Amino acid sequence: MDPEATDVAFVSADGAAIQATVLLDLSHTAKCLAEVLEAVGFSKRLASRHQRQFVEQHLRKGFERKLLR
Repeated sequence: MDPEATDVAFVSADGAAIQATVLLDLSHTAKCLAEVLEAVGFSKRLASRHQRQFVEQHLRKGFERKLLR
């Protein structure tokens, strides 16, 4: 089974949890709440921890941690 072909989204505003997706080889599933809401046609102003930039920041940290272990 190809894990990238699975329709799964890991949605979190917890930086450590987002970083863990990298260690579990699931970083491709990390999404922010803003993306999910937009995909279903809902838009609302959300805090920065619910934006794509927050997810990307913690994915980068996860990859850094993975390289250093």
